[in-house]
Amino acid sequence: MRESQRHVYRVEQTKEGEFAVKLEINEVMETDKGSYKLIASNEKGEAISQVVQLVDIPEEERKSTVPELVKTLSDQTVVELKPFELHVTLKQNDRKCKIEWFKGSILVRETKEITTTFDGTNARLTFSTARQEHSSTYRVVVINETGKVESTCKITVVKKLVKKKDTQQETEEKIKVIKFFVVNREVGTYGILYSCTGILDYLNISRTSLTILLILYGRTTNLKIIRSFLII
Repeated sequence: MRESQRHVYRVEQTKEGEFAVKLEINEVMETDKGSYKLIASNEKGEAISQVVQLVDIPEEERKSTVPELVKTLSDQTVVELKPFELHVTLKQNDRKCKIEWFKGSILVRETKEITTTFDGTNARLTFSTARQEHSSTYRVVVINETGKVESTCKITVVKKLVKKKDTQQETEEKIKVIKFFVVNREVGTYGILYSCTGILDYLNISRTSLTILLILYGRTTNLKIIRSFLII
């Protein structure tokens, strides 16, 4: 390792004929982690020190740099009443960073349903229950004494689809449709059914289920079996 503005050699005499050699590292960075050893040599030979491992850098010794994000926010479409989360990841751990979340231009405050966490690397904004009013543009700002970085995304909350059960009258009407195709299948109407997506949508079943229904209806007069397929 060559001397530089950050890496400086210090040679101090401890007593007559003995010297201590030090390596001083200023503004310690992640790249300074690793194994170090000293090799001293002259015309009589050389001496090698034990290997010293620099495995961690105290937070207070780290050189502050502008925050960088390796994971940014992304747009999401969320189903109403489901939980969702906004998440960013810093390139370098920095617990001194201040995290601010905004909905539009309004600073987000924690509530029973909205919580924030930050472990020095990962910042999260968590919603336990998605609601229509949560649809908006969100922005996170990561700040330290050197600078800041931002990320933005759009959240869209959609209504949860609720399947309703058919009424008795609707079920009977659907049975009539199936009965019509069974009765008329000898003249080719049965085959036309598979090209009529409107009929499948009306019956609210798949082609596979419809095939089973037609086979069953052709073999049995028990309409309870047919109704069990149609009622959701």
